[in-house]
Amino acid sequence: MLGSLIKFFLTGFWMLIKVIASLIWFFGLWLPAAYALFGLILYWVFGFNPLKLELEGQLYISGFIACCLCSIVISIRNLIVKPAKSILYGYKKPVWKKSGPKQAPDAAKPQTDELNSFQVRPSIYYSTLEENTLIHEYPDRFEIYRIADNKARLERVEYKNEED
Repeated sequence: MLGSLIKFFLTGFWMLIKVIASLIWFFGLWLPAAYALFGLILYWVFGFNPLKLELEGQLYISGFIACCLCSIVISIRNLIVKPAKSILYGYKKPVWKKSGPKQAPDAAKPQTDELNSFQVRPSIYYSTLEENTLIHEYPDRFEIYRIADNKARLERVEYKNEED
């Protein structure tokens, strides 16, 4: 009971850390954070105080402001530019069609004048043994098509053995 409760809180704490780290990375806040850490190291090692209005302090603060501006640019890029570019790219070349099953090219489909009313429709599938090979399986034969340049060309016909 106690072990599962501890595991629950540690898992929640780890998820919170991952969410915060993702937000810091997404909004570019890692850059000002790294610059602030650099300022802490300078303070601990050399006794540098960036809040004094000396030249070094002004340079440090101007560098911190430049890091904050870069963080704003990163945020704009991640919030506006990347999604807009993704939407425009998706309309030009739809990415949702890539993940779907392969469709047979138009040349691999029998023409309507070739089909007779008594002819059986074949089972059409891609070969798992040979790449770029489309197979039409009829009850008595296999028609093997080779696909090149998005066109299917009949390569050979193999008849099934009828053992009665």
